[in-house]
Amino acid sequence: VHNLYEQHTTATGQVFTPEAVQQAYYLTDGQPWLVNALARQATQVLVQDMNQPITAEVINQAKEILIQRQDT
Repeated sequence: VHNLYEQHTTATGQVFTPEAVQQAYYLTDGQPWLVNALARQATQVLVQDMNQPITAEVINQAKEILIQRQDT
């Protein structure tokens, strides 16, 4: 999770806080599709301003969006 989110930070400058990375791992157990889905919601929907960090709270909000969407 850390390595994947670090790629986003390197490319955009937008930081995932250590707590956000931890929460994403806790929620996904590192499953790549879920890790990416959380990041997509967090960065493209919830916090589009690259100067704002992605926090654990944002990851939790992204989780709720994914649950409501019921992707399969």
